[in-house]
Amino acid sequence: MSKTRGFSDVGLLDCLRQARPPDEAVRFIYKTYFRMCSSVVIKGSGNHQDAEDIFQEAVVSFIEMVRSGRFRGSRPSAAFCFL
Repeated sequence: MSKTRGFSDVGLLDCLRQARPPDEAVRFIYKTYFRMCSSVVIKGSGNHQDAEDIFQEAVVSFIEMVRSGRFRGSRPSAAFCFL
């Protein structure tokens, strides 16, 4: 089992901007933010599968926003759950 390292917001954005696959950063995002984001979906009448699907789509969109320069880090990284 690989250990997930911690990232600051700046470090996470830097890692996601790199051209190579950001596996370590994505593991960090899931470990750090999935529970918080899934609770919002479940409280809004969704189920666990809905939460997984929505979170996956949000992570992909977040990475695309970071790489395109539309997410510059003026908000905490956790804000991607609510964009």
